Amino acid sequence: MDHRERALKALNHEQTDRVPIDMGGIQQTSIHIKPYTGLVELLGLGDEAGDLSSFDADAHRAMADPSEAVLQAIGIDFRGIGLGQPDRNPRRWIDKDHYADEWGVIWTRSMGSYFIANKGPFEEEEPSIQDLERYAWPVPDDPGRVRGLREKTLKLRNETGCAIVLNLPYCILREHHRIRGFAEAMVDLMLNQNLSHAIMEKALEVSAGIAEAALKEVGDIVDVVCIPEDMGTQQQLFMRPDMYRDLIKPYHRRMIETVKRNTPAKVAFHSDGAISDIIGDFIDIGIEVLNPVQVSAAGMGDTRKLKRDYGRHLTFWGAVDTQHVLPFGTPADVTAEVRRRIDDLAHDGGYVLASVHTINSEVPSQNVEAMLEAARSYSPR
Repeated sequence: MDHRERALKALNHEQTDRVPIDMGGIQQTSIHIKPYTGLVELLGLGDEAGDLSSFDADAHRAMADPSEAVLQAIGIDFRGIGLGQPDRNPRRWIDKDHYADEWGVIWTRSMGSYFIANKGPFEEEEPSIQDLERYAWPVPDDPGRVRGLREKTLKLRNETGCAIVLNLPYCILREHHRIRGFAEAMVDLMLNQNLSHAIMEKALEVSAGIAEAALKEVGDIVDVVCIPEDMGTQQQLFMRPDMYRDLIKPYHRRMIETVKRNTPAKVAFHSDGAISDIIGDFIDIGIEVLNPVQVSAAGMGDTRKLKRDYGRHLTFWGAVDTQHVLPFGTPADVTAEVRRRIDDLAHDGGYVLASVHTINSEVPSQNVEAMLEAARSYSPR
């Protein structure tokens, strides 16, 4: 099978010649520049890796931008596309370690050159509804986001032969957390629901509006649309399942309805954490692909059970452990991990193999090579 055929068959729950593989198609499956550089050297692909000397160590998240030649050589079946910066309020660098995004959230560089959301515009003082109405929210149809998007997507689709993933930038609860501050947002959801609903309505207006603008450009030529969100810690959901169903699920449903009105592509939903109690709710609102299947989180490690319970409706995307096995295991451990996940999840399609999250700087290149080799060569039992 070619890349796109293999990817689409798996997404449609059909058996494939081998499991499709992603690295960077969904943004959260990217690879840090350090293990990427080691991988291309290990595979003798240095001449194909692109100009690594020009890599900007101050770049956002320090992620590599793998060359097409390398992606083809290692058998990656997906290519990701993102949106551009808005014209009216692009990212504003404060200094080399801090920037402000278009929501007014301040991001700070942490260890490994990653940036984390550090301070929201309404974190220190509770806003009134009037404050929210007066605030300069992101403009959903800003032309900078989609300038050249169709041309870039067509080029990627035609020249790579791979399935294309459109990565949307925003969703609902995650933006509430960033705007208001995590602790403050969670308190609001319990004690000041009018404020939470007002913020989430704004988040939905922006996020769904951006999705609609992007899909008007490329909805007919992408294969997967990924919505980024986070709903849990490693131990538990951020909230009780019934609270999710009452307060957050209606916004997620409306977001997904917007996407589905504008494209026949599969809808992927990214959420880390211990989310097993609401996977059925995700299916109910139209989610077709779940990423990253954080197997180190409570209730997520039994991937055979996840496949048995939800595999008729969901494609699982990820599941190769990045907390223990990839950074600290041996290549043999990695091979065993990959084979286990393929055995558990790949029968009758419905599985895309990828790291649970970003392949970080501490992951040995030999382990990345072992993951890719096992994925290309192993068939489920």
